[in-house]
Amino acid sequence: MEASSRYRSVRLAVMDWADLEAYSRSLSRYPSNSRIAAILADPLFPREGISESVWRLWLDRPHRRLLEHFMPRDRLQEVSGGDERHYWQYFPSEHRAYVVTEPSLAGDSPWPQFTRWLHPVVAELLDPSFLWTTPEGAVREPTLELTGHGQHLGREALRVRAKVLDWESRDLWSENLWVADEYQFLVDTDVGVLLRVSCLMDHQEFSVREVFDVAFDVPMDSSLFLLRAPPDTSLDSHDNPEKG
Repeated sequence: MEASSRYRSVRLAVMDWADLEAYSRSLSRYPSNSRIAAILADPLFPREGISESVWRLWLDRPHRRLLEHFMPRDRLQEVSGGDERHYWQYFPSEHRAYVVTEPSLAGDSPWPQFTRWLHPVVAELLDPSFLWTTPEGAVREPTLELTGHGQHLGREALRVRAKVLDWESRDLWSENLWVADEYQFLVDTDVGVLLRVSCLMDHQEFSVREVFDVAFDVPMDSSLFLLRAPPDTSLDSHDNPEKG
């Protein structure tokens, strides 16, 4: 059973931290990978400094969602959300919002809220099945090793070590698994979501996604998922005739 089918609703907060200079060094070990070479050749690719942000999510399956992104941690960059009929984005610094009206989505049939509407940083934590997708250039599946048990935020968790052994050819297919020597996961025992993901080079963490608040199957009022923007916000709205 996939993790995403084990809960009806979730409130989640995630800390996102990365050492960009260390990541650049990790990438530089695979010059034969054309995708990595293109990233390193891009003059806009950040090669130094620390990146920090926070994601806050409220998700009431199958359709209702609200996602806030703070970058840096105390500055709200974007809010997005929606329900059965609407998808919207609000950018506070631009005083602008966008609303898309969708065809009616009825019932509890699977709907790609993870892949279509949620940012992959959050979606991959909630549904780790992405690990088994096969990106271009992949010649081996990632390896997983159970290394122990622990707790996180009072929840029982499995400690898992993972390795990707084909970075010489594999395309970059994950927002959380950056090019690295190995990865360490904390996996929620009951639900199967990832509570912590770290990327390591030379046994040192250089990228971390860590859940610091989580609650499953909590009641959520439908009004939570409505667009709430200041009166001076410029609004751009349109209909989307296609659900696909």
